[in-house]
Amino acid sequence: MRRVGSLIGILHLLMGLKYNGAREVDLKKKVIVKFNREEALACTIALDKEKKPYKWQQDALAKLDKARNGISETARSIRIEIDHLPFRELNPNSREHWAVKARAVRASREEIGWLAKVQWHDDKPMVKARISYQFHTKDKRHRDMDNLLSSAKAWQDGLIDAGVIFYDDSQHLEIGQCNVMQGDTEQSIVIVDEILEILR
Repeated sequence: MRRVGSLIGILHLLMGLKYNGAREVDLKKKVIVKFNREEALACTIALDKEKKPYKWQQDALAKLDKARNGISETARSIRIEIDHLPFRELNPNSREHWAVKARAVRASREEIGWLAKVQWHDDKPMVKARISYQFHTKDKRHRDMDNLLSSAKAWQDGLIDAGVIFYDDSQHLEIGQCNVMQGDTEQSIVIVDEILEILR
């Protein structure tokens, strides 16, 4: 009878039904849905008091500890390498004609859009994401980071066009690390990490 009761408990969990305080968990996407530590422990006890917790239960408890400490997790990620720095025409201090700037914006959006689609295909966009930049230069000139980020705004719009990120407002996009490095070639590396909010 005890074994039958354990099997029934497992079936209830797989069906997403409440059982001894446990609720549904989607571990494939690393998202915990309305799940607290007490419910996870109750779920462990419901399965079998003599057995050790299953790996998915241990993972659930670990994620809950991170959530309580305010640590968010990243899931999907994409890294795009562009063989040049942001176009000079897009620099806020540039005095180029508006039509020249418009062409540079369109070229930047299309370029990163196609590079992203090669990796991203038709996946759903990241609802909340963190974008980081690495700018590699051949010379030792000091670069204004604010100007570089402003020049890279067209790349963010291109990622929206490509369906990688949902939107670039403060609710959906965070700016991560931005570094300028000296190297043999000029290039820009754009890294986008998805942020999955764990419900408390």
